[in-house]
Amino acid sequence: MSNFIVGLKRSLLIKSQIPIGISNKLSNILVKKIVRHEYDEKYDLGFFNSYFNNEYTIGPLQKDEAILLYGMIKVLRPKVCVEFGFCLGHSAFSTLNAIDEDASLFSYDISDSAEEIATKHFYGKFSNFRFFKKSQEDFEASDIGNKKIDFVFFDASHDLQMNINTFNKIKPFLSDNAFIAIHDTGLWNKKYLKPKHHVVLNYAPHKEIEGSISHQNEEREFSNWVLDNVKGFSALHFHTLNTLRHGLTILSNVDPRLPV
Repeated sequence: MSNFIVGLKRSLLIKSQIPIGISNKLSNILVKKIVRHEYDEKYDLGFFNSYFNNEYTIGPLQKDEAILLYGMIKVLRPKVCVEFGFCLGHSAFSTLNAIDEDASLFSYDISDSAEEIATKHFYGKFSNFRFFKKSQEDFEASDIGNKKIDFVFFDASHDLQMNINTFNKIKPFLSDNAFIAIHDTGLWNKKYLKPKHHVVLNYAPHKEIEGSISHQNEEREFSNWVLDNVKGFSALHFHTLNTLRHGLTILSNVDPRLPV
């Protein structure tokens, strides 16, 4: 359908909702203003095409997961984002394309390659990005200017105790509307595994749960630890066995009951 036809249909729909009694001339002016401003903000999501295919990536975010986090951040508009696990920069790049100009991303990773990628491809392009080459456990409030944190992404150690230690460090600085995304909390359906996954499973610790593979079980344990030990947190799991999915868990301290 052409843009002209779509625009015409929208114009007619909007005009049909203008209150009776307003002159035709005035209603036409209102319709033009509404339609003209309806398309002000455009989204260029082409950068996702360079991300790893979903079924082959191991470690970094899958393409679908990156798009999910992008949409979530676009909706929530967090001002202070913290990322544990920069790796190749996929999640950081998605976040930086989603947040507002007055928002910031602070990313932590211990690898030399992460520091090189961040320095070469992120600094100079994103003024609201800061990379720290240090362990997630070494987080300090001064790193982020003692600001309150609105969004946190865990995808680094995959170690239960290290994640708990890190959580206890950031907890005092979480905002009242904080969201925490934990990667790799899902299960792998065996029928979708590729040779690459079997190679990983030959040396990486994993666990079989209900006939599926928990490839990072300590991330699942970490999610449960937060729910069991931290008052006021709830969780939503983006898990499926309908495809090969690493899985995301979204934790939040927002009251799940809506005031009415």
